[in-house]
Amino acid sequence: MWRIYGPPPHTPRNQALIPAASFSASLFPASRALTPALFPVIDSDGIMKPAVLILVEEALEAGLTHVVIVVSPHHLSDFRAIFEDGVSPAELARLPPRMRSYSHKIKEMGTRVTLHVQARQLGLGHAVLDARSALKVKFLTRPSLFPTPPSRNVIPPP
Repeated sequence: MWRIYGPPPHTPRNQALIPAASFSASLFPASRALTPALFPVIDSDGIMKPAVLILVEEALEAGLTHVVIVVSPHHLSDFRAIFEDGVSPAELARLPPRMRSYSHKIKEMGTRVTLHVQARQLGLGHAVLDARSALKVKFLTRPSLFPTPPSRNVIPPP
């Protein structure tokens, strides 16, 4: 039997999950130094931003209230620098007024972002399952749909 956890099916969703823990072989060697989610992109407002910041900004402007970003342990400090740490007063003083204002907007967006660390990168499905604890809604599940003998390739339930 199928079991639905969380709000009824027609309830509007208010959160997003952004998988950003991957290593991109197609972007090597740049992806070795910087995760693709942090690659700089010039946005329509003319500001150069990390790609993930554009996604978060668009999600929040679309009415979502919470964004979970799945990150690798190696890049956690980079994501924290964007969404949690903010700009130091000395750096803020050096920014032009438009960038100071945008810095405050990033800090406010960061209050609605949760960084979830995926210890091992085993694919997109694993990233989604691993981030369940950070999401505020449960999944549609059927535990016995495909019974599988225990092995090291099966992800254990939380």
